[in-house]
Amino acid sequence: MASESKNVQVKIEVIDTSFRGGKFKGTVIAKKGNLISQGIEYDDLSDERQFDEAVAEIVSVFGEESEEIVRLVITTALAKERERSKPNYGPATLPKEAGNADYYIDLMKERGRFITAESAGFFLDSETRKMIWVTATKKEQRGELNGFLKQRLDLDARGGAYNYLITRLEVYPMIHGTKVEIARHSNYNSEENSLIFDLGDGQLLHVAADRPPETIDNGSGDLYFRSDGTISPWNWKPDFKPSLWQKVIEKFSFEERSRETPFAKEEQQFGILAWMLSVCFRSVMRSRPLAQALGESGSGKTTAFELLGNILTGPTFPVSPAPDSDGRRDFETLIGNSTVLLVDNLDTHIKWFQDLVASITTGGTLSQRIMYENMKLGRYGVDVMFVITSMNSKHNRVDFANRSLYFLFAPIKERIDGDVLMSQIRNHRDELMSEVVDLCQDVLKIPRIVSRLVSFRVASFALFAIRLAKALDARTANSKFHAPKTAKSWEQLCEHWLDHQMVYQRLDTIQNDPVMSTLEIWIDENSSHGNIPNNGREIRAEMLCEELATVARLHGLDWSIKNARALGHHIKNNRTMLEHLYKIESRRAGKTTRESGGTVYRITALDPDSGDQSGFEF
Repeated sequence: MASESKNVQVKIEVIDTSFRGGKFKGTVIAKKGNLISQGIEYDDLSDERQFDEAVAEIVSVFGEESEEIVRLVITTALAKERERSKPNYGPATLPKEAGNADYYIDLMKERGRFITAESAGFFLDSETRKMIWVTATKKEQRGELNGFLKQRLDLDARGGAYNYLITRLEVYPMIHGTKVEIARHSNYNSEENSLIFDLGDGQLLHVAADRPPETIDNGSGDLYFRSDGTISPWNWKPDFKPSLWQKVIEKFSFEERSRETPFAKEEQQFGILAWMLSVCFRSVMRSRPLAQALGESGSGKTTAFELLGNILTGPTFPVSPAPDSDGRRDFETLIGNSTVLLVDNLDTHIKWFQDLVASITTGGTLSQRIMYENMKLGRYGVDVMFVITSMNSKHNRVDFANRSLYFLFAPIKERIDGDVLMSQIRNHRDELMSEVVDLCQDVLKIPRIVSRLVSFRVASFALFAIRLAKALDARTANSKFHAPKTAKSWEQLCEHWLDHQMVYQRLDTIQNDPVMSTLEIWIDENSSHGNIPNNGREIRAEMLCEELATVARLHGLDWSIKNARALGHHIKNNRTMLEHLYKIESRRAGKTTRESGGTVYRITALDPDSGDQSGFEF
């Protein structure tokens, strides 16, 4: 019951029709592009006055050019509804057009119910307990819906009523569907302190702190999990053999601590486990961290997160190439349909990317589609956690860096076939996800941390990481987990890792800083005034400024420091970051025959294993 014009891009639709006792009852809806008007119900559209009111209502919104279409559509709807009202109504007695769409809507209501959430419409199949996305607008997104229509209603996508039914389903659930809360993959209920995982195939796994996990139907407890092909089914196995840490995380090629790398390898191993498990608790994290995996080509950074993604969501885990400057719309669609999204090889600057991702990680919304109600712009909450891989971070804007978790990878010395690793993960996904559930259950046994102050910008994630560390300490005490090698406890290791994350966040924002880049070269050279190492040498500020400027010129680096006074201000303003890499001593020189006043510096490179890097204040 829809019509279009080449000149007037407006659709008018009459739904929920009934023709009883000579009266034609129906709801009129109009669409223009992505705009959908509020459904207007009429008791009797066959009445001339109500007919004119319906026409006038739509024309007032979409303009006079829509009047002809409105009259045509309503008139056609009247005729078809009279045909529907005849005895023996059914697919065999009706033309394969809009009337049949209403018939299939009725069949769907017999086999389940329509549901709406976040301005999208779904159908809950009462037999399979699957949530089917029925308001999908792109053909490639309708696979599950088409399967349901074919298997349960015997309606082929090539059938005459198919296109009319798809058009009806774009708006029908929005008006008549039950409004519910939906989730994807997993959901943490902070009030009950319980987790629910989507097992797929209409089954959920309920996990509480004080009893074994139990399987329940989708929709139990008024929480519905969306089944859209992004999460592959898996089976809970309580008799799994622990292997996530030893056979997966310990195999990642993380960099060792150095002057450029503040993290101990074990800190990064804990951190990537914390990130992975936080995916299951993300429902209480309005602000979410952005994982940045940095390393040379061949360091395994993409493979590491792809392996974890395959554990969490299965072989459908999305790995997206870096979008181009015109790819924002497609990228937003990908965001809206992902639990974890890996953006690979993002080594170029994209103007819109940082703004979009920074907004999403702080609880922002998408406004790609339009709600049907009152023609207001529809804003869609997203439920995604980002991973970005690159050779060197190009996204070092302060607000972007402050939300980042950095994972630094080193080149792999002995390479292993990535396809073999991925095959092993997929073959043992049930056991690995069962271990994830077991770790999450141990986290549930630790009381939530709500009053502790943390310096890390994404505080909700930091508090979760500390809660996980406490759970690992409890597991270690019960001989279920090994003790950390580089800290007294997992909680201390977690605190060191978070501290070093903040250090690296600052380092990332000043990686193009003229003093940092030239000082790194200068410190390893000898003085031009003799065979004296610059490392630990006393030098007047004027001479230090001259020598650093010479280093910058010889190596093609930018140098914007004009004089010794400007250099002193720069060192003072960035002292916290500089002291992560160097011990900086300064004194005022006296006016003697040997010294002519001013500041004298002694800059010494820190030993990365000295332990001096873990106590910074911010």
